[in-house]
Amino acid sequence: MNGPVVVLGLDLGTSAVKAMLLDEAAAVRGQARQGYPTRHPASSLTEQDPAEWLVAARAAVLACLEAAGPVRIGAIGLSGHMSAPVLVDGEGTALAPCHTLTDTRAETDLPPALQAAIEARTGNRCAAYFTLPKLLWWQSHHPSLLARAERVLAPKDYLRAWLTGNLATDPTDAGNMLLLDPATRCWMPELARDVGIDPALLPPLSEPATFAGRLRAECAAELGLPAGLPVATGAADMAAALLGIGLGPHEIAVTIGTSATVIAPVAAAERALVGRLTFHPGAASGALYALGSHFNGGASLDWLRGVLGGDMPFQAAVEQAHALPPGAEGVLFVPYLLGAGSPDFDPAARGAFLRLAAPHGPAHLLRAVVEGVSADLCRSIDLLDPAGTQGLVLGGGGMHLSLWPQLLADLARRPVTLAATSDASTFGAALLAGVALGWFGGTPEAAARGVRGAASLLRPAPSDPYATLRLQFQSAQQQARAHFSSR
Repeated sequence: MNGPVVVLGLDLGTSAVKAMLLDEAAAVRGQARQGYPTRHPASSLTEQDPAEWLVAARAAVLACLEAAGPVRIGAIGLSGHMSAPVLVDGEGTALAPCHTLTDTRAETDLPPALQAAIEARTGNRCAAYFTLPKLLWWQSHHPSLLARAERVLAPKDYLRAWLTGNLATDPTDAGNMLLLDPATRCWMPELARDVGIDPALLPPLSEPATFAGRLRAECAAELGLPAGLPVATGAADMAAALLGIGLGPHEIAVTIGTSATVIAPVAAAERALVGRLTFHPGAASGALYALGSHFNGGASLDWLRGVLGGDMPFQAAVEQAHALPPGAEGVLFVPYLLGAGSPDFDPAARGAFLRLAAPHGPAHLLRAVVEGVSADLCRSIDLLDPAGTQGLVLGGGGMHLSLWPQLLADLARRPVTLAATSDASTFGAALLAGVALGWFGGTPEAAARGVRGAASLLRPAPSDPYATLRLQFQSAQQQARAHFSSR
């Protein structure tokens, strides 16, 4: 096939598989996405069927290739959503549904000494949103099924197993197992035995920008790709996003997709922030980042879109929301439809609209949702940067909602730069494939430095339009959590 040589990035996100083609200059040559369902059998349960990921991946790759025209694929890179274990047999076939990040059925009742050991080694508390408690749930409720499992994989690892037959993972996803030493980027088998997990379940480790296998002929035929293409190990979606955004010095990344995140590189886990933020290995060897996970980002807008009856009334509300003043004329939204993430991590917290009155309409609700999600994000931003000296780089689909970037700058009181791409995780997955080929400077660090292009810079308004409302948001969040708290 004629055409430029490109790399293919695949991001198995929380609601869709996204595909992107990059050339050696890191220019996007084609992209596509294909959604798949998430099921909620009960309020605390969130499940996905891994087989449906593969259907979506086929569709996304084929659409991406069609959009790009003639190209030659040099390699494939991967990323995927985190803390979502897939139990597989020796052939890489999923044995059960995947319990995703926001599934909170798992209990965290390890003995205090083991909890302390995990926290001391990883910088994280053993909470239900990590992988280990989910594995312990399977062990407690379905021990025969766990006994049949050959490995436990992350979502992007399951996708790679289908592509190549390689049952492995990388340190950025392995960190969420709470059984990896982030300093050495190696498993801690003795800790696994202490908590009751067979170390044989833990897959081999490879670094994100190394090749882990080659595309199998049967998958190549389904995807319209040459058999034998090298496939990079890949990384967890937040590590890939941090790479794809390309942070400069003194910057914090904010991504708004289905969920929303606040991410910043750190030298080590800060004890005062343990349990409020989480700490994870980065894509580059030795790298570590702090993560504020906010489960209610674009998901809150998707919920509102459904309530309003679809895209047309939603878009009308977006246009009208621009004309509203900060504070949505009194309406406040507490963004805990899926429970509270950072810094409270309270699965029983629930959302609410407050101070509604008869004159309020869809535009007020929409602006209140954006303000409520942003106010919640600011709680993690302030933990990472209490002095308010760092700028924000905004990525994810939220950067395309016209009122959101400036609103975030005003509410956070920090300048906001728009990322070069909204699909930072997919971009990062493609960069990892290129780095494995020797492109983009040959290392994840060099690739991150090279991706930052010219972008809009938005500064906060000279006067603080949210000075009073910021306190009202804080009070509303506290009241909502007190009402529904699981503690």
